[in-house]
Amino acid sequence: MQGDKKKLGVGRKISYDKNTEENILSFAMKLRETEDGMKIPIVKNKAVEFMAGRLNNFKASDGWYKKFSIRNMFNLNNKYQLPKYMPE
Repeated sequence: MQGDKKKLGVGRKISYDKNTEENILSFAMKLRETEDGMKIPIVKNKAVEFMAGRLNNFKASDGWYKKFSIRNMFNLNNKYQLPKYMPE
């Protein structure tokens, strides 16, 4: 059936500016270089800090983190994988 396949790149857009997304990604890339454990909660907490004053209802949920990592082709566990877009 043709209608069963999802189109890539189709869906809701992020509700914050691209600069904020790049700041979160840059922070996550720096964090990935450390040997600390439990990195995902740290990234989620930092995302909430970046959103303070911008979005009152922002929640860095597990779903948000999953979509963030897929959107940026980013994996905290793989130091050698480059994200889709390198932050400037």
